[in-house]
Amino acid sequence: MAEKTVPIGSIGISLEDIYKDETGLAVFPKYGEVRITALENLQKHVQVIVVEQVNKCKEHRLIERKPKTWNAYRKFNLAPDEEKKFLEVNGEATLVSVAITVDGTTAKAVDTTVKFFHDKEPHPSLKFKISELKVLGGTVPTVNPKGGMTVENTTEHIYSGFINPDSAFRTNGSINIKNGDPDNTVTVDVFALFSLKQTETQIFIKGGVTGGEGGEPTDPSKDVTKPVGGGCPTIYSWNGREYVEEGLLNIHASSDITVTHKLKHLKPQGKIYKLLLRELDEYTSHINNVRLYDEKHECTLVKALHSRNGNVTQTLTSQNERIDLKPKETLELNFTSETNCCSPFTFEIKGYNVKIVES
Repeated sequence: MAEKTVPIGSIGISLEDIYKDETGLAVFPKYGEVRITALENLQKHVQVIVVEQVNKCKEHRLIERKPKTWNAYRKFNLAPDEEKKFLEVNGEATLVSVAITVDGTTAKAVDTTVKFFHDKEPHPSLKFKISELKVLGGTVPTVNPKGGMTVENTTEHIYSGFINPDSAFRTNGSINIKNGDPDNTVTVDVFALFSLKQTETQIFIKGGVTGGEGGEPTDPSKDVTKPVGGGCPTIYSWNGREYVEEGLLNIHASSDITVTHKLKHLKPQGKIYKLLLRELDEYTSHINNVRLYDEKHECTLVKALHSRNGNVTQTLTSQNERIDLKPKETLELNFTSETNCCSPFTFEIKGYNVKIVES
């Protein structure tokens, strides 16, 4: 293949999986097939952008081209009164369904709003608050197949609902979510289902993966040469029946840092408190030690089981050793507590995870 030079800022599609700092093939309009050097792991058919030096590329956004249906899921936080774009679809398609759950601090969380824009219109063609879904569905949980409210927890301020609008568009459709609480942050889980006609679908993926958990929707066209999110281990706690997600552990750094995370759902199984760490991104977390604190004491780590390395309890209780949590690997942690209480608990992790794009 003849050597080609592609200018900075050019956007192409990877033709094969390319690992960080290694070379592989991509295709660029006007330039054809080009051998590039990846600044981070690239999947096949991922859109890439040339940054810093010619023919050196980082992941820009994911592209899906499917003739039938496509769905996207994201979980993220919204600051007080904040509005964010969840996703954008370019082409001819139909928005079949939108489902949303909001976990807030006050009853104002139920006023969180979903907006659907299409075909570059300045005003949304579909706009509703979660509170308005109760009117559509009547009872809670709703039995209306067209939509309604499914959860109305006024004690913990958790509200869920869905709507099946079947809203068609010809060139472009996007979904925004706006926090209805002007004073408090809310956590949002949102799911959307589309019927596509050979459509290009753009998901804002900094911090997440297509159709998967985690990640704060972020416009990838902005600040694309700066450090990006993702690459964090996700922590899950045992709630008495199953593991439920507690959130991301933000240990982005080039050397060890200590991060704490308050746990909302942790309950004992007998005398054991069970946690699970899972690496959902394509980057490795280097973990030095982990700790769990109840209201008064530090809990005792009695078992740490790595999905690849087996029992690593001794490694995590040593100050001079560490374990690596690679993509798709898990780390099961069992603690005991002197007080045998249910809340509140705080998890602490010391380690680092490097996911930095050179500028």
